[in-house]
Amino acid sequence: TSRTAPPTAAAPTSTASTCRDTCTSPNPMMSLTYKGSLTLKGSAQDGVFCTKCGSVLRNPVQITECGHRYCNQCAISLIDKHTGVGYCKKDGTKFTSSSLFSDKQASKELCKLPVYCAHKADGCEWDGVLADLQAHLDSDACAVRRKHSSSSGRSYHNHHQQQQQQQ
Repeated sequence: TSRTAPPTAAAPTSTASTCRDTCTSPNPMMSLTYKGSLTLKGSAQDGVFCTKCGSVLRNPVQITECGHRYCNQCAISLIDKHTGVGYCKKDGTKFTSSSLFSDKQASKELCKLPVYCAHKADGCEWDGVLADLQAHLDSDACAVRRKHSSSSGRSYHNHHQQQQQQQ
């Protein structure tokens, strides 16, 4: 069984490490920088999915009070801008932004997650681990990237962003 995470428009910040850096660094940053949708190869443990959006975690954080995992952006979106308080979607635990911490263990688990290319449905046959996905998407090894780059003269990323905006 495979689960598909919806694409997001959020681009990594300039200070973000790559997933490969996250996996190999002795002091890992918590930024997984793949772009686009994600199709898992096989099944995964529930701990790699966001409690709010249900997708594979991006920049995983945990709520100190209850231990549930969220994408950083999902957790922040639960916090009321006026009161500074949020409530866990799973158990209703009250939390603030200071209750969130980067989940290093989740990041390490995510890097080892077996995935297919984000363009599997379009014919790319690559599969590997999440740590290598963005490098594949940026390389000429991605059959879909080569096709879009050579046929239209546009960069892969511009094409991909336009596809996301249309959805």
